Amino acid sequence: MFQTVFSEVLKGAICDANGVQELLSIIERVKFEDRDAAEATEPALCAIRHLTNNHKKAEDVQRMLIYNLQVRIKRIFDSNK
Repeated sequence: MFQTVFSEVLKGAICDANGVQELLSIIERVKFEDRDAAEATEPALCAIRHLTNNHKKAEDVQRMLIYNLQVRIKRIFDSNK
């Protein structure tokens, strides 16, 4: 289990160290057709989930995720034009 589940201090440190962006970068680099994709993405997604609640910077993380999703969705639509 990731230590981000319970530690508000660790959650804050990860946010301060640009950890959310790094976790998103890991997910973005994985090729989902790869059989081992879940081994890389599942821990990153769990950590992101823990970072989105129960600490002072949770709302900042939520906004960052929404923004990143919007950018990625726009890229998908733009590439299909």
